[in-house]
Amino acid sequence: ILKAWCIYLDSPQSTSVLHTNENGWLSPSSCARHNLDEYLIPDLSAPHLGFESFNAFFHRQIKSEYRPIDEPENPRVVVSPNDGTLYKVAQDIKRTDRFWIKSQPYSLEHMLAGDPLAQRFQGGTVFQSFLDGRNYHRFWSPIAGTIRKIEAIEGLMFSNTESMGEDLTAGTYSQAYMACVNTRSLVFIESDDPAIGMICLIAVGISEVSSISLLPQVGQTVKKGDEIGRFSYGGSSTCLLFEPGVIREFTID
Repeated sequence: ILKAWCIYLDSPQSTSVLHTNENGWLSPSSCARHNLDEYLIPDLSAPHLGFESFNAFFHRQIKSEYRPIDEPENPRVVVSPNDGTLYKVAQDIKRTDRFWIKSQPYSLEHMLAGDPLAQRFQGGTVFQSFLDGRNYHRFWSPIAGTIRKIEAIEGLMFSNTESMGEDLTAGTYSQAYMACVNTRSLVFIESDDPAIGMICLIAVGISEVSSISLLPQVGQTVKKGDEIGRFSYGGSSTCLLFEPGVIREFTID
């Protein structure tokens, strides 16, 4: 059902909601709420401002001046992979954990679906942040390096852990759990700096987001801030896995 919905949102028919009337996504109040002046508009004079589908509007490209990359030539500065709100930073991650019991610990074996590279991150760090509908829904490389492996994992959707109780935030309370069970994509990037080693970027679909599009290919080199992929309509979450001892401190606003 969700894949069929995404196909519709990728189609020209879905532009019917991209209008300037009171309840339209291009109404004055919606443009202000979504900071539309910060984004690239295909054609201001065209119907629907030139967006060819609702998803084209949803993961619209932002103007580069609104997202400068911090110290682009300094490999020791790692940037956030998205525009998200911090959910959790966790240290000393275990290889396996009973993530469905009581709290929501991270479990590498489940997050990476048994990938043998999980052993590199045992005892390491997880940084996780999430996007809501108003955020910029593309994500980028937090470091310069080489794409060593990409894997897409089919998983659950609309999954919440009962231990968190009622959640009216479209599932944001259960994000550590979702990183273990939801539809997600894994991108392993080997840093140019041996002190950083390998990281894993995990793009997680939340609620109705089951469509995650990736741009790079295995073996491709990326710069810090290069676009890695995008989420289609809805909320989403992103994890960064670091090897043990790599991160000295996080700078969080």
